[in-house]
Amino acid sequence: MDSTMSNTLLMDPSTIEPVGNYAFKREAQVIPTITGSLSAISSFLIIVIILRTNSKLSSPYHVIMFIMSLSVMISSSAFLLTTLPMPKDAIYPFY
Repeated sequence: MDSTMSNTLLMDPSTIEPVGNYAFKREAQVIPTITGSLSAISSFLIIVIILRTNSKLSSPYHVIMFIMSLSVMISSSAFLLTTLPMPKDAIYPFY
């Protein structure tokens, strides 16, 4: 192993600073939170509207819309929580 490679492997991770990376900006944390919550709330409202109708899940259209809204609600909840496990002092440059 040459000296430059060994210096790279032994570099202190606390000295690495992200440069111009979108993942570390505030917008990258706020946008998924807002869009995920709006999508989850909208899907929940569609489910409530379907379940409050007289026919409930008796029509195939309502069943399809119910399943689609349920899956969208689950996936948008996951999208909403994507920034939650991110450490505040992340030292890894994701580029």
